[in-house]
Amino acid sequence: MQQKVAMMISGIGKIKPLSNQKKGFTLIELLCVIAIISMLFTISIPSISKTARNFYFTSKAKQIKYVLLYLKKTAILENRKYKFLINLEENSYAVLAESNASAGFAESNTSNTDYEIYEPILDSLLAEKNFASAFKFKTQTEYQQQVEIIFEPQGRISSQEFSLYDQNQHNATFKTTLSGQISLEFI
Repeated sequence: MQQKVAMMISGIGKIKPLSNQKKGFTLIELLCVIAIISMLFTISIPSISKTARNFYFTSKAKQIKYVLLYLKKTAILENRKYKFLINLEENSYAVLAESNASAGFAESNTSNTDYEIYEPILDSLLAEKNFASAFKFKTQTEYQQQVEIIFEPQGRISSQEFSLYDQNQHNATFKTTLSGQISLEFI
């Protein structure tokens, strides 16, 4: 005789219909798991967004440091002066290179440096960059409207200190020294 419902003998010897066995998760179990995952995700969103903001600020500060290091090396390799100019009012920076006419004049008349002529760099890496309103530059003195760092072919750099900060209380301080040191400190 064949039965329409398959039967199974359990370890105790009781007969149990196969159709009553669980084959997966119930709807309530799935809803509970989804609710727990969504609560954990909701709790973790602030820390994930804070980490993303920290990373974004850090990458912008390191970008400036790498531009400064690049200018130092390029000035030495090309035997040419470069100027890194930060405009505090416009919240931007630009890179200028000593023009060839100015370099020739400086060689013939080393006593007067008033005639140094700088021209903007149009390279995509060194072109003028405007920062978003979330980022601001500042210096130690309030009346200063721009910061000027000159990179000389001998490896010297004009001594300057400036900071980059944002609305989330991040702060990065840049320092350059006459000996050619460039430092970045996150506060």
